[in-house]
Amino acid sequence: MPREHLIIQNKTIKKLERAKPASANESTTTSELAKTFRIWTDKSGQHKVEAWFLRKTETEVVLTAAASREIKLAINKLCDADQALIKNAQSPVENPFD
Repeated sequence: MPREHLIIQNKTIKKLERAKPASANESTTTSELAKTFRIWTDKSGQHKVEAWFLRKTETEVVLTAAASREIKLAINKLCDADQALIKNAQSPVENPFD
């Protein structure tokens, strides 16, 4: 991994440590979620992946890991905290001028 990615990752981790956890009533846009490099965890807690959020469907979440590798995961296989984060993520309002 290039040194630049490590620096960005460390800054992002420090930023996340300072940030307050989102409550169940708060919502974020998918674009805000996509800016966050985070660790996604399965229900068992044994499997983890560091990735950015890319998009979601009704049943799946698509993440982007290192080297732009896309990972599709079933939302119901993620831990409760990750499921809540995805559930509360609202799609951004579409720009009619795009």
